[in-house]
Amino acid sequence: MDACPQLPSTGGKHLGTRRRAGLPCLVAVLVAATACGGTGGEPWQTAQADGALGAIPRLADADVIVISFDALRADALGNYGSERGASPNMDAFAGGSIVFENAYTASPITPTSFAAFFSAMHSMKVFHSWHFDPPTSLAERFSAAGYRTAAFLNNVQLTAERGFDRGFAEYEWRMNAPDEEVVTEAIDWLERNAPSEQPLFLWLHLLRPHAPYRARPEASHLYRDPSYDGAFTRTSGIKFEASDPRDVARLEDLYAGEVWTADGLFGELVSFLRRSGLLDSAIVVLTADHGEEFMEHGAFQHSRLYEEHLRIPLVLHHPKVGPRRVSTRARSVDLMPTLLALIGHPLETEVDGIDLASAELEPQRPPPVIASITTDQVLVSVRDGDEKLIVTCHPNVGVELYDLAADPAELVDLASQQERNVRRLVRELHSHLGGSPCRTADLARRDWERSEVDPETLEGLRSLGYVR
Repeated sequence: MDACPQLPSTGGKHLGTRRRAGLPCLVAVLVAATACGGTGGEPWQTAQADGALGAIPRLADADVIVISFDALRADALGNYGSERGASPNMDAFAGGSIVFENAYTASPITPTSFAAFFSAMHSMKVFHSWHFDPPTSLAERFSAAGYRTAAFLNNVQLTAERGFDRGFAEYEWRMNAPDEEVVTEAIDWLERNAPSEQPLFLWLHLLRPHAPYRARPEASHLYRDPSYDGAFTRTSGIKFEASDPRDVARLEDLYAGEVWTADGLFGELVSFLRRSGLLDSAIVVLTADHGEEFMEHGAFQHSRLYEEHLRIPLVLHHPKVGPRRVSTRARSVDLMPTLLALIGHPLETEVDGIDLASAELEPQRPPPVIASITTDQVLVSVRDGDEKLIVTCHPNVGVELYDLAADPAELVDLASQQERNVRRLVRELHSHLGGSPCRTADLARRDWERSEVDPETLEGLRSLGYVR
């Protein structure tokens, strides 16, 4: 057998104590080898005591509205544990809806997150050369079901040229336009088209609370240090670093202020839905593409696979169902099969997501698989129960293993102590991705590196810090 390859630590520094150790040679060889090759009308059922959802009524051809926010981590909202008071409108909405307490994105990067959401498949299967190319998209499914479809958004990552407009009769994308304009356009569209004999599917995605975080007078009550006069007095900037606790706290405060302004826009939307009567008849979803880090693992913003990057709000308003809190784990790939089943048009093809409203959910629940692929890094993760494995495939091979029941903050890496569990979870990744996880992911990275971006889009990507 060849000498054991060196596996560097894949995580950054942490403000607290973090224990890391190298894997035994046998597991190191396993992962290194993996990187190199290989192959309507249903009755409501009371939620189970463990927080499972159970079957909920189908609403044939009901209007469906999805409202998503960029970089909105779940615990920024009061309904997910925040005590900051930054989300009164979202909390009120969640208080009358189905709240999935353990919801996860399929990827901590905007385009791959929505590629999974709109295909119910792992993004590596449907996103190539920075282009969304699934067998069929969510909007195409709604269109085939007779829906009038529209999208209003402003994130440069979601251009029509990348394929995200597939299935939308109207795709109103304005690069980095103010969120307020996007909300106004969406409300105008609803006013023109609802009520109607033709059901509606609307997707609305807003940039807030994505960086840069700006100091906002209307959110000043959320800023804990009125005397702060450091580097982030007015804005975080696009990309930022900080180590001083006062600076980190200020960045957290600025982010809370962005959540506050996003919440105000959400309140405006819900007020319109209530006035127009849509809230009494439509299925409305509140969610996000990914979370955001504030030095929990030594960095800021997003793209890694720790919980603060992956956990997102997922709130589903169903006009025939009272408030519920559901502990069953949900994923963004589950939204497509869930929404289509709720309107009476269930998927008949095999996908990676499942119908969250199915009465028989838990026994067939597959472990979630999550990827983060950029030109700089390739990370893949799988979670089975409370065991979570993170595999770094590029630029260096490495593994991390966490027990989220005993260590929810992911501070203690158990990979060197639990070689058998690492092996088993690597096999799970192999099974769900249909081949070697690192080979599959790294091929996707090389594919994306060959893609060409026009100058205008490149400048838009720079303005949000996606490229240098």
